[in-house]
Amino acid sequence: YQLASPCGELLVQWLEGLEEVTPFIDFGPRLSDISDALMARIMACHPLVSLNRQEAEIAAGRFRLSPDVEGFGAEWVKRFTTPVVVRHDKEGAWYFSEQTSGCVAAFPTTVVDTIGAGDSHAGGMLAGLASGWSLADAVLLGNAVGSWVVGHRGGDCAPSRDALLLAHKDV
Repeated sequence: YQLASPCGELLVQWLEGLEEVTPFIDFGPRLSDISDALMARIMACHPLVSLNRQEAEIAAGRFRLSPDVEGFGAEWVKRFTTPVVVRHDKEGAWYFSEQTSGCVAAFPTTVVDTIGAGDSHAGGMLAGLASGWSLADAVLLGNAVGSWVVGHRGGDCAPSRDALLLAHKDV
């Protein structure tokens, strides 16, 4: 949200000053509110981008990319030379990079509250990536955390490792 606000310029200046860091950006629904000039600078930082299904549709229209997820991911990587993850809720999450692509299945759960699902998925992915995991495994962890969170009321919950293992013991 902040990238589309007046402080977006300051955030992008900060991103441009990072060295040996891959930024992780979840644009959110205000993706179309970011100016073309600022978006070009953001993408020049080669962030790992995470989008939900609706945000991917917005991005496909904005950047004239294929509307189907596989075409979208391949064209995204070709155009921006940066990875993208597209979350499809109960259908799992697609990931695309120059080295690999695929779809990681969602974990079955009874949905109680979707608040915080995308942020929780991002947190799980970041934990996996910070641990040196592959993109596919980080997406798997993101799916597990997101699944756990939507199975609980309120967006201010986070599972422990033991809670995740218990929740997904059959998988």
